[in-house]
Amino acid sequence: AVVVLAVALVVLGWVFLTMLRRYGQALLRVEELEAGHSGHTHGQAQEFVPWQAPGVDGVDASGLTVPLASQLHDDRATLVVFVAPHCEACGELVDDLTQWQADVDGPAVVVLSPGERDAITDKFGAVQVLAHDGEVTETWRVEYTPGALVVNGDGLVVGPPAYGAEDVRRLHRVASGRPDPADVVIGPPPVREGDPLPAASVEVDGQTLPLTDVVGADDTVLLFWDTTCGFCQSIAGDVARRQDAMSLLIVLRDDNLDGLRAAGITAPVALDRVFAAGNALQAPGTPCAVRARDGLIASTVAVGGPELLDLLARVRISG
Repeated sequence: AVVVLAVALVVLGWVFLTMLRRYGQALLRVEELEAGHSGHTHGQAQEFVPWQAPGVDGVDASGLTVPLASQLHDDRATLVVFVAPHCEACGELVDDLTQWQADVDGPAVVVLSPGERDAITDKFGAVQVLAHDGEVTETWRVEYTPGALVVNGDGLVVGPPAYGAEDVRRLHRVASGRPDPADVVIGPPPVREGDPLPAASVEVDGQTLPLTDVVGADDTVLLFWDTTCGFCQSIAGDVARRQDAMSLLIVLRDDNLDGLRAAGITAPVALDRVFAAGNALQAPGTPCAVRARDGLIASTVAVGGPELLDLLARVRISG
């Protein structure tokens, strides 16, 4: 009996210590999440920590596998640009990319794209593009296209991604002025809380109306969407599950309303084929979202799936 009791005490002690350790880890995790959420909510900039560029491969136009590391330079910066054949905004960069790759005095420019080679060639013409299997963008921590990162001569990614044609051009200018940049800051969010909601026009039920009239004074999340966008497709189920918890307006870039409904998204829709509202808010593409209340911007623009879903979750919590 004494032996059994001693064994039981040892087991109970071990269980207690294990639970205590896990409880401590949980508390630390909660503190990290609260700190991150607070920083995101109030728009506080997080210090960027350079990280080693990943070693991945691409396939060139001749079908040869090319290690991306062989395209990076130790004597100047390398601009790594992520595009895709289906990406409309990527097409705006074709002339730029062609010029940049021919410029021996500027940063080296490496262009990566998923998809079949024929589709890549049709979209980007003479641009030298390395094809990949689609997972490379995640490995490089890029959420959608067009996106770009700068790698310095030590093989370190030295700043956050730039998204959208204009910011990719801006990042190229920054890299051109700093052959071996130590820090690349894209800048503050394009819109801030409290800014007036722009009066760009959208189409609702065949009528062209100012966005301010469509939204009115209601607390509404404007979700910029394109059914052909692979990143939109990847979060469609999450959006569908959250849509009934808030006032949500889908600002649809294409007119494939049937495709939107087939994905389970039933929220009201405004068509924005020329992306007038998105451009007015300086949203770099789809998917993006912003909250509006009383005719004012009530959040920064959430760019990409993770930020967008975080915004929807916070709207649901705050009501």
